[in-house]
Amino acid sequence: MTGVPAFIEYFGTAVTAPRQFAKIVMAERKELYYGFAIVLVFSIMVSIVSTYAVVIKAMGFAPFLPGFVVSATLGGLVVLGVIASIILWLIIGLLVHGFSVLLGGKNGFEQTLMALSFFWIPWFIHGLAAPVYVFADYMTSLVIWMLVTIISLCWGVILVVLSLAEVHEYGVGRAFASILLPLVIIVFLCVIIPTLVVFSWI
Repeated sequence: MTGVPAFIEYFGTAVTAPRQFAKIVMAERKELYYGFAIVLVFSIMVSIVSTYAVVIKAMGFAPFLPGFVVSATLGGLVVLGVIASIILWLIIGLLVHGFSVLLGGKNGFEQTLMALSFFWIPWFIHGLAAPVYVFADYMTSLVIWMLVTIISLCWGVILVVLSLAEVHEYGVGRAFASILLPLVIIVFLCVIIPTLVVFSWI
């Protein structure tokens, strides 16, 4: 099966049975291909929808802005969002893979990247909510956008934990630790160290 039916089938499997989908992708030896495609497609979608819901609708309060400014803002933020997603996927993937190996993971970096890409899949909910963002007032759109974002984040973490456990053949506890420890490091580097530097100058 190819084309749209295959995409729908694969998408449904990834959402409802991430372990099974991970097995299918590894059997086809297309981990990096699927991983990159997932991050690219869903980051484009969520960047477009989020930019419209959060930024473009807010710019509607400034009707004096010419149309090309709005279009350029949308295009620029979408491109930045996609590039940022791919860079984060690679950097966090490297950190997660390092901890996966330390915790007994049995597969390579490409498999880790594929598992991590599952984080982007639940963001399709933003696509379903797009009509609300278009027709609702700004505050309603913003509240719904935040709720959908929280749901997508939680669901994405669950998918990554399950797929990572399958890929590296260890338990969900170690899979969760492989994700949590890099996040702790990132928070430390981005928050704690700058805070200490600021206080050292006071």
